[in-house]
Amino acid sequence: MIVSIWVYFLLGEPLAGEQGTPYVQVTAPAFVHDTDGPRAALEKKMNKRFHQDFPGHVVIDGGWVRQRVQVNEQ
Repeated sequence: MIVSIWVYFLLGEPLAGEQGTPYVQVTAPAFVHDTDGPRAALEKKMNKRFHQDFPGHVVIDGGWVRQRVQVNEQ
């Protein structure tokens, strides 16, 4: 079975000498993505979390992406 989910992500610029790219994401049901109030609150919460987890990093990309996920039934 294939299901669709919405993912909000923030991707940051790595600092000199760091390995890997700062990244946070959260999945949200479609009604959160479709509604401005909940969506804006979630985006603000994730932005705050990014800057707490990765102080000094600059966000270079972010936004909502619809992903398709394969779910294996048993």
